[in-house]
Amino acid sequence: MTEWWKEFFDADYLADYHSSDMKGAPREANFVRKTLRLRRGQRVLDECCGYGRHAILLAQSGLVVTGFDRNRFFLNKARRDAAKAGVKLTWVEGDVRTMSFEPVFDAAINMFTAIGYFESDEENYQVVARAVAALKPGGQYFLDTINRDMIVRHFERTSWKEIAGGVSMESRTADWPRSRLNVKKTMIFSSGRRRHISFSLRVYSMAEVIGMFERAGLEVTHAFGNFNGKEFTLDSPRIIVVGRKKKPSPPAPLPEGEGSKARTRAVTRNVARPPSAASARSADSRRRPHPQPLSQRERGAKLPFQRLALLADGSRPSQVQNQGCRLSYVPQQRYLLTQEQKQGCPHSHVLKQSCRLSHVKRQPVVTPSHNLPDFTAGGSPLPLGEGPGVRALERLERLA
Repeated sequence: MTEWWKEFFDADYLADYHSSDMKGAPREANFVRKTLRLRRGQRVLDECCGYGRHAILLAQSGLVVTGFDRNRFFLNKARRDAAKAGVKLTWVEGDVRTMSFEPVFDAAINMFTAIGYFESDEENYQVVARAVAALKPGGQYFLDTINRDMIVRHFERTSWKEIAGGVSMESRTADWPRSRLNVKKTMIFSSGRRRHISFSLRVYSMAEVIGMFERAGLEVTHAFGNFNGKEFTLDSPRIIVVGRKKKPSPPAPLPEGEGSKARTRAVTRNVARPPSAASARSADSRRRPHPQPLSQRERGAKLPFQRLALLADGSRPSQVQNQGCRLSYVPQQRYLLTQEQKQGCPHSHVLKQSCRLSHVKRQPVVTPSHNLPDFTAGGSPLPLGEGPGVRALERLERLA
């Protein structure tokens, strides 16, 4: 009874199930869309889509749908039905056990017991795992399958129903230790033709479905017993479970001393690194004192933009408009003064044995007369140490 699905899903299957399937499809597709809160433009994977009855309805609501199935007969019918409905979908043929997509889908759905066809539980688990792998982190997976507990509690050995152009009868046995339902189906058509087919289905309990979800990396968010949204019970006809793909957690930090990378980090931390130019400038700026604001009278001197004239005898500076030397600082440079030069320099910082004013830079050998011409003609010298310009200059020099 292995690989029975290769022959089961054909035109006779449509004669048996198509009418009831199409009748419930709109309600089921609407339930999927509302439960998952799907929005227009989101991407949905219909896993084991069959002839696309749910995929087409979801595409009509504005979703971008991809249908996946191994049955070429069903996919060809799905393409024709989608063209009639005026919607575009992507149809992919392949084995669900090896289905492989990039993780680009916002949701994936598996409808009408499209799980449990395979002999091993691991193969059946791949139906869930492959769909989850195609989801974005945070994407949702919607699974609908028959309820094993309901079958056990209300087991029917035989049943029959009318189908298109005939009747269908089923004879059932159960392998409860393996949770498999074995069915022999006979279809009798009005033309006199008979079709016999058997299949074996792995049926699941709610706990088993949740276990597969958790193993595949899904966090269960909803569980229902039917498409009316009723709470699940042992007598519920369906198991409907919704799970959200967990977002990857950041890797745990490697303990100190373990692994080559940890050793590399430890060695790197112990190596003294030379400071960068930017950090050196930043540290230097923190060491320098912040300049104090000038008084209103001192600001009136407009230092260092006002020219100050030095008297020929070097006794004191005098404020003369547009004459004399422009007193400005020479960064990182000082000129040592002799005792004779200190006596001739009119600036207060001579007590520190050096001078940084620009007139010293232009005249490195400072004499009592500064070797500068007398620009005081027409100007009245101020007493030594008086005037706003001199006090402002002295304050700037103390901060230098």
